[in-house]
Amino acid sequence: MMNRRFWDFFRCMVPMFVCLALQNGLMIFAAQVYLIYMFLGLSPGSEGQFSEQYIDGISSVVFLMGVSLVYAVCGVAVFAFWYWRMVRTETERGFWPNRSTERDSMKGYPVYLYGGILLFAIGAQYVCANVVAILAQARPDWFDAYAKLVENLDFSGNGAGVLVLLYTVFFGPLCEELCFRGLTLNYACRVMRPMTANLVQALFFGGMHANPLQSIYAFGFGYVLGMLYLETDNLWITISAHICFNALAMLLGEHIGAGSTPVSFYCIFLISMMAVYAGYLLIQKAQEEKEKIKEIG
Repeated sequence: MMNRRFWDFFRCMVPMFVCLALQNGLMIFAAQVYLIYMFLGLSPGSEGQFSEQYIDGISSVVFLMGVSLVYAVCGVAVFAFWYWRMVRTETERGFWPNRSTERDSMKGYPVYLYGGILLFAIGAQYVCANVVAILAQARPDWFDAYAKLVENLDFSGNGAGVLVLLYTVFFGPLCEELCFRGLTLNYACRVMRPMTANLVQALFFGGMHANPLQSIYAFGFGYVLGMLYLETDNLWITISAHICFNALAMLLGEHIGAGSTPVSFYCIFLISMMAVYAGYLLIQKAQEEKEKIKEIG
């Protein structure tokens, strides 16, 4: 029994290890391919500039976003197969008590579900903006690194617009939801209470974001997404919320602020928290409505 429990606990960490292996493995492979490409195209007399050009190349936004997109696409393929063929199969065999055997689907929900998801995502964006503002005062160095990261993700002016859009808005959220809410949370629920399991997957999710400031608000966002998944048992809802959250950041990033005065800061923070809670309640109500319709049918 102890060996089984240890294996189940270890297995909840495996998806994150796979994530890291994919990410770093593809980065190393792409860097080697780029090195060969540059070596083959080396012109006479340019040996002295080779190292500088190589470093500039592998640190460019186009290169980094290209590798990130490939990683996310591979991750979606791996984790989707893993989720559907393992986790859901085990659910149907009764390994997950009190869980629905129905596959994830957006069918049967009332229309206001989508309003709840959008309200939740808008509120979460403003909550994160407030968290960033607070942490920026405490750790300006974290904020400087974060600001540089956000600047690189400006899809309108760095030549990597399509790559940034595809990764940040579509494949990135899909990959992360499959890995953390789909697999990690489910495996963790086998060896610990749901709320503790949710805390674990949120810690893993936050830790995957290299920037300390981003890791902190990603932890909070991941925890609330985990609550949504535990409430609805539907990964498409957390995927939709995550996509909306990232899309809003891309489209309205400059207009999402924390307020310029203490009064406006606290007002925005309070209203945004209320929006997150209201969105969560709408999603919860939509789930209850779907279950009632299913019982009647």
